[in-house]
Amino acid sequence: MSKVGRWFAERREDRIRENFSKHASLVYKTVEQLEKLIGLWIDKEEFSQAFFEKIKNYEKDADNVRRELLTMLAESSIEPDVKVYLARIARQADYIADWSLESARVLQILKEYKLSLNLRSVVKNMMTKIKDTVGVSEKALHAMFRDLHEALDLCDKVERFEEDVDELYQQARIACIKECIDMPAIVSILLLSLLNSLENIADTCENTSDNIREYVVRRA
Repeated sequence: MSKVGRWFAERREDRIRENFSKHASLVYKTVEQLEKLIGLWIDKEEFSQAFFEKIKNYEKDADNVRRELLTMLAESSIEPDVKVYLARIARQADYIADWSLESARVLQILKEYKLSLNLRSVVKNMMTKIKDTVGVSEKALHAMFRDLHEALDLCDKVERFEEDVDELYQQARIACIKECIDMPAIVSILLLSLLNSLENIADTCENTSDNIREYVVRRA
């Protein structure tokens, strides 16, 4: 390959790394807005349409960046199997934003319902830990192009955080047993759907970290 050809190849790979970082940041911002939306609903019994719109916009922007990433990967000179690993990572990370938007959509329907103090506390703690989990996932996505050992350490941390979310999810389901007794059936179903969507955000972080591990092993 000529010097010019190598320069273009290197530039393309730099843009791929930049877009991965951009995508990771957009995914985190989606979850960050979800935490604000849920926090307002729990603390002040208000639903913010402004936060909801931000979640939709960040999710859409993340999806657009992911599509651009896939096009850039297809056109790059990176080894075919590495392209597959990177495409999987991008897809899994994008699911984090997808589940965040799904959670917001369920909450939009539930916005008139008031949770008990106990359940409000559990859901709020769960959301806080979920945002922390996504934050570590974002760091792992940045680190996988910079420091493979750091990326692995962060993936391990994601797994530990996800286990904490699982425990809070279990507490929330137990709280729902008492909460759902006096609810209309459809409200109970939607509440459980909200909890499930939130838990899926953390699960998807763990899936993303697993894909990052595969990529790290391939590049090590």
